[in-house]
Amino acid sequence: GADPSPGADVCRRVRGIGRGRGADPSGTATVVEFSLAGHSMGGYAALRLASELVRSGSPLEVDLPPRGCRARVAPVAAVWAAGPLVSSVPDLAAGGGGARVLVLLGGNDGIARFDTDGQRAELEARLPGGGATRVRTIRGGNHSGFASYERASGEGGGGGMNG
Repeated sequence: GADPSPGADVCRRVRGIGRGRGADPSGTATVVEFSLAGHSMGGYAALRLASELVRSGSPLEVDLPPRGCRARVAPVAAVWAAGPLVSSVPDLAAGGGGARVLVLLGGNDGIARFDTDGQRAELEARLPGGGATRVRTIRGGNHSGFASYERASGEGGGGGMNG
């Protein structure tokens, strides 16, 4: 029967629409390329993994079921509703390893916001230069608009995270 694993489903779908990024050097595997992404604190985790991939000098590759399918994770990160905890951001500017970063911020985010222009400049100084980083603000965007919160426990035990 069909392999029920998520990896098999990804490979089947990619093969079905012909959008794999190619084959491995032996020419026998479908290679599915992934980028890193994270919301809020998960954004910092995505940046840390991107930093490790740059340091290692090669993308992370994992064989997926069924045989003949491989996932490749490159140091490309999309980070949303994260940024002001600059000390948690690895120095990707010095890496020179091909990392690319997109940072999306909410203009009305009361949780992950920069208190000063200096904080934003400090963040941007830690990210790759030369056009490899884009920092964009979505006018009117708030913290919970970047996620799927059914109910979040805010102050007082209920309510949403609209900060």
